[in-house]
Amino acid sequence: MDTRSMRERMDKVKTVTVTIGRNIGTSPMLPELWYEFISKVRQAFTDATSEVWTVAPYKGLWQENPEEACVFYGPVRHEEFIPALRTTLANLATYYHQDAIGMSVGESELVESWQTDKELITT
Repeated sequence: MDTRSMRERMDKVKTVTVTIGRNIGTSPMLPELWYEFISKVRQAFTDATSEVWTVAPYKGLWQENPEEACVFYGPVRHEEFIPALRTTLANLATYYHQDAIGMSVGESELVESWQTDKELITT
């Protein structure tokens, strides 16, 4: 996809980001349970958005405790699916003994790189 069509696609696109952590308290959940949790959240995310742009593991912190985590990112296709996603995530948090699951909904944009003929601003 060229930059122009990406820009047009991202123009005022509402997106949702969901983050989950592996720990139960201060201990990581068993690997099988962690992969199941990721799978269930991905399915809930896909049901609500119809498309997942990113699923990425990372090292996070929750209440000053390091833990494995995973982030999901994609477009909001229909606003009416957001409350259902929120409810499903709350149910998954309870089932997998999580204090919370992070969710943010907002507008995304592409930040273009500076062209060679423009002056680079440094801070």
